[in-house]
Amino acid sequence: MTYRRFSVLTFLIASASWAADEADSPWSLSANGSLTAADGNSESLAYSFQLLARYDGELHDAQFGLDHFYAEKGSVESSNSTKLHERLTRDINDDWYIGQYGSALTDEVAEIDHRIDTSIMLGRHLLKSDKASLSVELGPGYAWEQKASGSDHFMTARLSQRFEYRFNKEVRLWQSFGWTPRVEDLSEGVFEAELGLENKLNSALSLRSFVRHRIDTSPAGGQGRSDTALMVGLGYGFGGSDEPDAAAADLGNAVPGNAVAPDDGWETTAAMGLTLNRGNSDKTGLKLDWDSEFSDEQREFIWETGYHFADNAGQTSADRLHARLQGNHQLEGPVFLGVSLAFLRDDLADIDYRISPGILLGRRIIDNDRTRLVVEAGPTMTIEQTGDGYGSYPSVMIGERLKHRFSDKVSLKQSVVATSGFDEPERYTLSSRLALDTKLNSHLSWRVELESKYENLPVQGREHHDLVLTSGVAWTF
Repeated sequence: MTYRRFSVLTFLIASASWAADEADSPWSLSANGSLTAADGNSESLAYSFQLLARYDGELHDAQFGLDHFYAEKGSVESSNSTKLHERLTRDINDDWYIGQYGSALTDEVAEIDHRIDTSIMLGRHLLKSDKASLSVELGPGYAWEQKASGSDHFMTARLSQRFEYRFNKEVRLWQSFGWTPRVEDLSEGVFEAELGLENKLNSALSLRSFVRHRIDTSPAGGQGRSDTALMVGLGYGFGGSDEPDAAAADLGNAVPGNAVAPDDGWETTAAMGLTLNRGNSDKTGLKLDWDSEFSDEQREFIWETGYHFADNAGQTSADRLHARLQGNHQLEGPVFLGVSLAFLRDDLADIDYRISPGILLGRRIIDNDRTRLVVEAGPTMTIEQTGDGYGSYPSVMIGERLKHRFSDKVSLKQSVVATSGFDEPERYTLSSRLALDTKLNSHLSWRVELESKYENLPVQGREHHDLVLTSGVAWTF
C-alpha cells in the first residue's frame, strides 16, 4: 500500500530529472498528476496521471498519450483504468489532411480486459489560425475487445472533431469528441468527449484541468454505460524555449511569505484539491483549507480552517471539519501570551464535536526572515460529544509551530499540537500537519500536505490514528 501511494510522485520527479535539459525540439513532453491518500478510520487512495508527447511539424503532427486513474477504499477498487492513445496526421493542402488514430483501453471496474481501436481518417481544417483551430475527420476502422461478456472483433467507423482556442500565451482551452460505432449495427458504439483548460505558469509548469466522458452503448453485463472523470493537477513540460516568458519572470521574482504579503501585515492562503469519477468508477474527493495570519511587533492573529470530504463507491471515506482561532500579545522579548479556541468534527472517528478553549504562554525560539519556530503551552477545557457520549474535562495543551523558507520558490509549514486530560493523562490526542509549497508564480503554489491525528482513547470501534496525504493548488493573497 505505502509503495503504491508514493510511486506516482516518485515517477513524476524521476521524469522531470530525465528530460529537464531538452530544448529547441519539435517534440514536447508533459506529465500531469494528482494524489490523495488516507489511512486510519478513513482508508482510501486515489491518484491519476497523464503523460503526453506531441510533435508539431510543418506538414506532420503526432500525439502519443498515457492516462491512468486509480481509486480504492480499503481493498475495494472504485476506479482502475489505463488508456494508451496515439494520433498521426499529414497535411495534403491547407484545408485537407489524412490521419491515423489508435487506442488501447483496460478498465477493471467496468470489466473491460481490453478494447483496441484503430482508424484511418480523412480530415478537414474548418478553422486554422494562431489563436484557434477546428477540424473534423471521418474514416473506417477496426476494433478488438475482450469484456466479461466475451470477446469480439469487428469493422468500425470513426467520426471525430477537435477544437482549440488560445486566450493568450498562458491560457488555452481544448475540446474534442469521437464516435466509433460498429458498422453492421450503428446503435452499438463508443462515444468519448473531453473538455480541458490549461494555464501556463512558466516555461515548464502549468495547471491542467480536464473532464472526460465516455459512453459504451454495449457495456459488460451488469455495468453502466457511462463514465466521467475529472482531473485537476500540476503539469510539467519537458523541453521548451530557453527564453523565459512573463509567467517565468514572475516566478523568478516570487518569494513565499514576502512577495505577495500585503502591506497591512495580513497573509491569507486558500488551498483546494479535487478529484471526481462517476459511472462504473465512483469516487469524489474535496479538500479545502483557509489560513489567515496577521502579525506586527505587538500582536499576532491566526485563523485556520479546513474541510475534507471523500466518497468512494457510495461509501463516505472522509468527512472532517476543523478550525482554530488564536490571538497572541507580545509581552517581553520573545515571550507572548495567547488565547485559543479549537473545533473538530469528524464523522468517521464518530466525533460530533470537540471544542477546546485555552490560555497559552509561548516563546519564539527562532524568528528571522527565513524561519519562525514557536513553542507554546497552557491550560485548556475540552468539551465534546462523541459516540461514547457527552463529556467535558480540564486539559493541558503543548504545541509547536514552524515556518521555513528553503528558497524563493519552496517553503514549509509544520505544526504539532498535543492535548492531554489534566486528571486523566491517558486521555490524550496528538495532531500534526506538514505542508510543502512550491511557488508557481506570485500568487499560486502547488501544495503537498500530510495531516495526522492520534487518539489514545478513541471512540469504541474506531481506529487510534488517521493519516491523510493530499496534493492541490494553493492561492496566497
